[in-house]
Amino acid sequence: MRLKLFAAFAVVALFLAACGGSTAEPEVITETVEVEVTRVVTETETITETVTETETVTETVVETVEVLGLPAVDPLEITGDIVAAGSSTVFPLEERMAERFVEEGYSGNITI
Repeated sequence: MRLKLFAAFAVVALFLAACGGSTAEPEVITETVEVEVTRVVTETETITETVTETETVTETVVETVEVLGLPAVDPLEITGDIVAAGSSTVFPLEERMAERFVEEGYSGNITI
């Protein structure tokens, strides 16, 4: 039913578009106007300025920042299987971490 209704509206729209009046031809107006432009510049300005200023500032700032990180993980202490899921952007990281766990002696299954 909807398809028939859509087809009917499409036919009516095409019919109305075809029956529309033609566009009027644009009227071209050609007129020549002479314009005289005279430019006069009579302003002259000379500025001479010499500024010499030297300032040396030496400031040493030492700031101690406490960094919080993840604890170290010993692959031999972990039991069970590891399952990692994520997008394709983290896949290389997951793959490398799985390789490191295997290199360090992890004996479980790692699924990425």
